[in-house]
Amino acid sequence: QLMGKAEGGEVIMPKLSLRSAKRMLKECIVNNTISLDSDEEEGGGKESESDFLTFSLLCHASKKCIETPVRGQHCSHLQCFDLRNYLYTNNVVSAGRWKCAYCEKFVSVRDLVHCGLFQAILDDVGDKIVPGVRDNVRVNADGTWELLGENKLRYKRSSSTAEADASAALNVEEVIESDGPEEIEIDIIEI
Repeated sequence: QLMGKAEGGEVIMPKLSLRSAKRMLKECIVNNTISLDSDEEEGGGKESESDFLTFSLLCHASKKCIETPVRGQHCSHLQCFDLRNYLYTNNVVSAGRWKCAYCEKFVSVRDLVHCGLFQAILDDVGDKIVPGVRDNVRVNADGTWELLGENKLRYKRSSSTAEADASAALNVEEVIESDGPEEIEIDIIEI
């Protein structure tokens, strides 16, 4: 259990055991699996390719590796976020305060649950995680997991896209040079 202090006294965060989290994982996979080509009717009984879920080991907001994996006890998803980052981002008053980043449900500090499955995964593969490169894990219905290889699609640009951007930049420069000096009024918006 994790413990902290709040205005109303101490806050004790329950921990979802590894065994309970694995049971939830299996239920989630079974309930969310749709079979288009059912071998079960034909007696094939082969294992479905969708007997796993893929999770990110990065916090949704900070894009850093999750240190203390938590989620709301009323959230229907298994994806966790980082406790410290959640508390830090909710320190500032805003309309989206205390909402889960994944399902948008209200999640107060007292509703958070420390996930034993995510903690076990992080303890096992945490030193091999490279944010933005190698940060996803495949978790099978039996509760086993493996860190996936490099995220090949993320942040890669094809050479044709880069050439098109360079060509567009040249066209903009040509327009600016051909129009001559002209005053342009620009509004700056601070975010």
